[in-house]
Amino acid sequence: MQPPLSMTKLKLILKAQGMTQLDLHNKSKKMCIVPIPKYALSKIYTGKLKNFSVPTLIKLCKCLNLTPSDIVSVAEYDELFKQGKSKEN
Repeated sequence: MQPPLSMTKLKLILKAQGMTQLDLHNKSKKMCIVPIPKYALSKIYTGKLKNFSVPTLIKLCKCLNLTPSDIVSVAEYDELFKQGKSKEN
């Protein structure tokens, strides 16, 4: 099920876990050698940044105790592919 347009997956996850962006940032400071920057969290949270790095995704997963598919879905990136074409074509 896709979240409403105004709700990103990260917003829904943080709400479900009773966390704020600052809580997540602070947790990443404790868990990660290089924490997730506040500006990056804000952009992911608001949906302004969809193309974030694999290390950021892994940090989010570790801090939130989730898997990558809990945070991103292939359907969110359909606009990267031509309609009716597979990735191999």
